[in-house]
Parts: sequence; structure tokens; C-alpha cells
Amino acid sequence: MTAHFVITRPLENCHLLKEKLPSKFITYLPVMRYEEINHALEIKNADAYDYIITSQYAAKMILKYKFAPESTYYCVGAITEYILKNNGYITRTSSTRNVSNLINVVKDTHHSRRKLLYLCGETIKQPIHNILENYGIHCTQRVIYKTTPIQNNLHLVLNAKTTKTIVFYSKQSYDLFIKDVTAHNLISTLQKCHAVWVLPALSAERALHYTDNVLWKNIKVIHSTNDLVHFIHKENTYEPV
Repeated sequence: MTAHFVITRPLENCHLLKEKLPSKFITYLPVMRYEEINHALEIKNADAYDYIITSQYAAKMILKYKFAPESTYYCVGAITEYILKNNGYITRTSSTRNVSNLINVVKDTHHSRRKLLYLCGETIKQPIHNILENYGIHCTQRVIYKTTPIQNNLHLVLNAKTTKTIVFYSKQSYDLFIKDVTAHNLISTLQKCHAVWVLPALSAERALHYTDNVLWKNIKVIHSTNDLVHFIHKENTYEPV
């Protein structure tokens, strides 16, 4: 039997999945969307700063407004870095592209005379600006977008007679999903579903803690979107990627 994957990620961050995966076995069921905060990138002397970017949406906002093209951008995530680097921006990242190693890169390479600004959404996984302060590196956080819950066809998807794997990228999306499932009295259906988390290796242990309020059929942790693509191809015996 083929596996049907339900992606709860905001559609704004699903471009790679849509490019790499056939739609037949994928349902996009975002539980939230991103919204720009008005004038968030109107920063005086923006080129005097270097920036930390941890999300694709923040990177896309930078491109949209042609923001501070002479600055250096410290990036978490291969796709986030690619978005900026492919458009001529100066980027730096760690070989593993995770937060912990990026902090080491900032410590080793950031010029103390350059101001440092962390551009992010209203919900963050790790307070990078606070961590850097502990190392004597001043970094200011600036929230440039917010997330808004959205309604979807959750009950139709979960009631469909297919083997389902629900994919989560963040605790925020998981909590919103469970809230909707509870409101529709569908918690019991999750016992027949698999859960897949896409989390960095250092965050993998959190997945079990996040999901301990629901009895899932199985829980798996995958470390990147590219790994998820290969996993879905393998599960459905598609042609090789």
C-alpha cells in the first residue's frame, strides 16, 4: 500500500517539495500562514548591519525589498542560504547548517565593529540573539513577520481511507494541528497515522517530547527537506530522484 503524506508546513515554504514530489500522494494542509509586518525592513543605515537569517520566508522578504545587498548574512538551513546566495548576497553558514554551529561561525568571523541583527518571525525555536550575548557578542532581534492560524479541510483528509503520514516542521504547527484535530473530535484517528518530524539532528530528541500527548502509530525524525523528499520517494517506490 502506498503512503499518503500530509504536509502541515506553510505553503510559502513548500516550493522544493512541490518541485521534487508528485502530487498524487501528497496533500498540503498548512495550519498557518506567514504575514509580513508592515515596515519591518525599514531600518536606518541597514547596510551598517550584518544579519542572521534562519527562515526561508525571511530570506524571501530580503529579496523582495532588495534589502541591504552589501551586508553579510549568517544563515541556518541549506535552502535559506541558497535563496540569498543564488541572488548575489554574501552568506556564511556552517557545514552542518544548524544553529549551534552557526553560532561558532559568528563567534569566529563576525567583525566586532559591525552591528548584528537577527531577522525572524514572532515564534523562534532558539533565541540566537540571547545565546550570542552570553559570548559577549551584541545581537538585536527584529521580528519581521508573524504567523496566523488558518482553517483547512482537516476532517476530510483524516477521514479519507488511506494510510497517512503527517509531516511537521515545528512545534507551533504541531500544536495548531492537534488543536484542530481535537476540535473535530478526531484524536482517535491519529492512532492509525504515522508522524514525521523534520528537525535538525540536535533537535531530534524533542520530537518525542512534543508528541507525548498523542498515541501515534509510529514517529520518525528526518533531518532536512531533502531527506524527506528521498524518504517519500522510497516509501512510494517512485522512480529515483
